[in-house]
Amino acid sequence: MPSHFEAAHAAKKTVEVPICSWRFVIFPTDGISAIGTRNLGGSTAIVLASPRAAIVAHLRPELDTASFMNELLRFYKKNDQEFPQGHPAFIICARKGEAPLYPQQVAIIQQVFRRNGLLVPPVKSYEPSGQGTVFVDARPPSGQRLVPVENRVVAQF
Repeated sequence: MPSHFEAAHAAKKTVEVPICSWRFVIFPTDGISAIGTRNLGGSTAIVLASPRAAIVAHLRPELDTASFMNELLRFYKKNDQEFPQGHPAFIICARKGEAPLYPQQVAIIQQVFRRNGLLVPPVKSYEPSGQGTVFVDARPPSGQRLVPVENRVVAQF
């Protein structure tokens, strides 16, 4: 069975986020109703979402995490009108047992959120296996937004 991400991608309704980058989408723009990344492998992802828009980032462990996150959060703050207060945000990281695979990277991400005067998003973890996908899906006809990680919905709003 294809993942949520693969199904949306096959329908040509997805903005795919490459490794070591981030993308922003306003729903629906030019028929785009999903944004996400695949092949996480053990990488960390950031999801900032609202009913109107989403930002998804895919961070590798060797990346300069602080610089990357500062750039992403500058963009986010310039576009905060698309993200009403109370919108979902997550740090999605691989885990080994019960601990994050890259705890230093998670700590840097949390620190950058604090330094930018933003609430630190909760950490959602996944066991690195399978597709390695995370995305925001605005396709449900109910108007609800889903955030599946490895084909398991971790949030809906």
